[in-house]
Amino acid sequence: MLGSRNRSRSAVLPVLLIGSLGLSGAGSGGSAGRAGETCQPQDPIRPEKVHPVLVQRAAAAPTPLDSLHVWVWLCDKGLSGPALQRALNGLSLQVSERALERRRRRGRITGLVSADLPVHQPYLDDLTSAGLRLRRTSRWLNAASGVLAAGDLGAVAALECVRGITPLSRTVVRPREGGERDRFDPARPDPVRPAVARSDIQMTGRGGGGRTGAQFDADYYGASWAQCLSLEVPELHELGLTGAGVIIGVLDSGFRFGHEALRDSLVIASYDFVNDDAEVENEPGDPSNAWNHGTRVWGTIAAFNPGTLVGPAFGAEFVLAKTEDEGSETVAEEDNWIAAIEWMEALGVDVTNTSLGYYDWYSWRDMDGDTAPITRAADAAAARGVVVVTSAGNEGGYPEPPDPDTVPVYYYIGAPADGDSVIAVGATIGDAQRVSFSSHGPTFDGRIKPDVMARGVDVASASPLNLSGYDLSLDGTSFSSPLVTGVVALLLEAHPDWNPMKVLDVLRASADRSNNLEPGEPDNDYGWGYVRGARANAWGDIPIPDPGRLEFFTYPNPFSSTTTFVCSVPSAGEGRIFVFTRSGTLVRTLGLEAEDVPRAGVYEVAWDGRNSSGALVASGVYHAVFVFEGLRARTTLLKIR
Repeated sequence: MLGSRNRSRSAVLPVLLIGSLGLSGAGSGGSAGRAGETCQPQDPIRPEKVHPVLVQRAAAAPTPLDSLHVWVWLCDKGLSGPALQRALNGLSLQVSERALERRRRRGRITGLVSADLPVHQPYLDDLTSAGLRLRRTSRWLNAASGVLAAGDLGAVAALECVRGITPLSRTVVRPREGGERDRFDPARPDPVRPAVARSDIQMTGRGGGGRTGAQFDADYYGASWAQCLSLEVPELHELGLTGAGVIIGVLDSGFRFGHEALRDSLVIASYDFVNDDAEVENEPGDPSNAWNHGTRVWGTIAAFNPGTLVGPAFGAEFVLAKTEDEGSETVAEEDNWIAAIEWMEALGVDVTNTSLGYYDWYSWRDMDGDTAPITRAADAAAARGVVVVTSAGNEGGYPEPPDPDTVPVYYYIGAPADGDSVIAVGATIGDAQRVSFSSHGPTFDGRIKPDVMARGVDVASASPLNLSGYDLSLDGTSFSSPLVTGVVALLLEAHPDWNPMKVLDVLRASADRSNNLEPGEPDNDYGWGYVRGARANAWGDIPIPDPGRLEFFTYPNPFSSTTTFVCSVPSAGEGRIFVFTRSGTLVRTLGLEAEDVPRAGVYEVAWDGRNSSGALVASGVYHAVFVFEGLRARTTLLKIR
């Protein structure tokens, strides 16, 4: 329920937004887009309407009653002229004002469009009459998913309003090869330090200085210190950023409420798309582990128990969607995910995390950013201003497929990570070496994937098995992705006008393999490299540096101890950075040596806030001048206590 804290039992469920069996859209009240309100069978059936995989499955079915899981793609929304406009006007009552404001601020789609209308109800009626057992509908894709007897495939394909029929992709939830190490052991002592009460924390504005009590250090973060430190989260928390005012959507397997590190996490809506109810916790009939994965992912982002575990975006609000069925030998269909993200977008989420991937009937050829329905839906969400973050996948340890049509698409990233507007996150050991299971790029159309990397081994989070327990050794891109999602929430709090492509560009440009910031260049194992949150926050205040010209800035700024000068240079060479007081007194000279600058690129020089004698400089305004091969650039920085 909107406004409730943590244990949200009911959710906002506008009929238009869910699009599942028994929930009809606004298809009446106007003339259809073709003669009559219903689809008319056509003869002969055009074979190009049916995907070859379905043709093969139907031919191999032992009986005509054998089930096929399908997407049915429709030609139009069945409305035109004044009826279409009336339907669009009515949408404003069913899409939240917050969602509309986010579209206006960050979206390529800035308002309500025909793709936001529900699927035409008379078309759905004809599909069910032809034999489709309807599961869900997608407004954005103008499609319906469902189960179809093999013998009814031709009847559905014969309908005039049907544009095509493709398989519904499914994903089996599998532990990473080698087994799981992410279980809570009651016999193992908890890594619990004396907790700091939340009332003792005072977070201030972006540049305002921090909090009372302990520093943002290992004692404060507890078991999450290494994962937060490597992403420069403490520097962002020092600026007062917590994710406040940002809504994060988590699409996963289920969630357990009541954990001590999540009791203050503000859940504003939740829904179970597997069972079509508002209960995202385990319920009768669910396997006992149904809530495990989702709780751990949520906790990676949102945990707040200072001294024990602190997530990057503990101050954000959350919308939780159960889309994945953890039942034994059970599959989770991508239509649940698509229904969930359409619902979340209409509620006004700013960023979503998806720690799963879809492979089933997809080959590498399908990983082109335009084929998989889940990828198309992810890009549609991004077009409406939602930042979509997803795990790259844990299939990198499989052999490279012998040809691009091998099914399934193991080794490579899975959908929706192939989306050009989707932030695909790979996994590293610490903040350096890629872990072997992290899936590879590129996409079939040649784009580099993953986009960025984060820690994916020995990640700490809240345990779903003990409400005061913690998992310390979680492995997988399932956990590198929510760490990046948390950083994205902090960036959106600091820069509320950044659209999804700006966030993606900044994360790439500020990562550690981009533009020669550190050894290595973007590739299909690491993407642009490890996420650097404070660098990204500062990077976004200026245009993305162009190695073809001289540019110069510093982060963090203001700073209390150490700051880093970022120098974008157009060629090989050497340079000097001169730091002056406001009155013009030179306090420090820093070098950028020729052997360290072998070519055009972006390089960094750290300053420890000391003068040439080794003494700490006083608080105040300083000017820095960067001189490189006869070129000159300058910046201003603020030293604070």
